Amino acid sequence: MDRYAASYVRTTAQALIEMSLIAPLMLLLAYGAIEVGSVISTYLTMTHTNQGGANLASRGGSLPIDKNGANYTNPDDILDTIIKAAAPTL
Repeated sequence: MDRYAASYVRTTAQALIEMSLIAPLMLLLAYGAIEVGSVISTYLTMTHTNQGGANLASRGGSLPIDKNGANYTNPDDILDTIIKAAAPTL
């Protein structure tokens, strides 16, 4: 093996070792960024839902009649309406 080929093998091995040391750290950093985004999204959803509930309570618990003409008498329907208004992606 000539001198240039040996140098290439050492450089390639060095790059492989450096990558094996850095890759887990980079994956951990990416995972952390995704988790922080998820926490912020959950926080905002909860905040908007609470604001919708407070708004409903301040109006005396009255909800408008929906498109089908039904009144809201079931508490689960009321909660679903608040959640859908606060977080339409859920």
